[in-house]
This record gives sequence, C-alpha cells and structure tokens, in this order.
Amino acid sequence: MPNRVLVYRDGVGDGMIPHVFDYELRQIRDALKAINADKPPSLSFTIVTKRVNARFFSKSDQRFENPIPGTIIDSVVTREKRYDFYLISQSVRQGTVTPTMYNIIWDESSLKPTHHQQLAYKLTHLYFNWPVSHIPIDYLIALLI
Repeated sequence: MPNRVLVYRDGVGDGMIPHVFDYELRQIRDALKAINADKPPSLSFTIVTKRVNARFFSKSDQRFENPIPGTIIDSVVTREKRYDFYLISQSVRQGTVTPTMYNIIWDESSLKPTHHQQLAYKLTHLYFNWPVSHIPIDYLIALLI
C-alpha cells in the first residue's frame, strides 16, 4: 500500500468544484479507508484546469516575452481562499504561452507547496500516447525524483 495517493482531476469548472469535493473526493477517501482502515494512505486531490484566460509575461531588456518553462505563479494573482498555482510548462515559437492552473482542494500529504509544484511540472513531461512501445521504468523514476 502506498504512503501517499495523489489525484489529478481535469475537466472541472468552477461551478463543479463543490460536487467534486463532496462526491468524488469522499468516494476516494472511503475507498482508501476500505482498503486499509488502520492506516489509509494520505490523499492529495488536485483539480487541473487547462483552459485558462490568464497570460503571464517576463520583462527582459525593456521588452516582454513568454516566461520560461517551469515558471510557477503562486501569489498575487492566485485566489486568496484557495491552495492554487499557475504553471508554465511549455514554450511556444509563436504567440503567447498558456498556463495551466492547479487547485489543490484536499491535501493530507504533508508535502510542501514547492514539492506539489515541482511534481506537477515533472509530470507534464510524461506523455503516454508517445508511439514508442515502452518507456524504461528507470527513466520514469528519474523524472519523479
């Protein structure tokens, strides 16, 4: 049994967050307790939003440009009552890069916010629809460390 379970849930609009919190999260927690009632694994539940209207820029030599991949925005423009952050995980050749928003609605993991942010960024590099027959497990573990 793992010590921690981290769930990343996509496709949730702001109006659906209470439903996800009250229904889906409760079911996952109940399932983890049913598997091991004495010591269920700690759970983190993160809602991932890819359709974001926010845009961010960095200033360099009196001009604005896209932030570098791996940029985290976790203050000022984030919501005060949420445990959330924006992540720039890619670069673009043309136009403006679109950030992804991560909203952690439940966290028992004891991970620091920077650990959640680093893990989210590293997970963006795993693309399982890649047309290669297998990905070496050593490579996956190295990405997560």
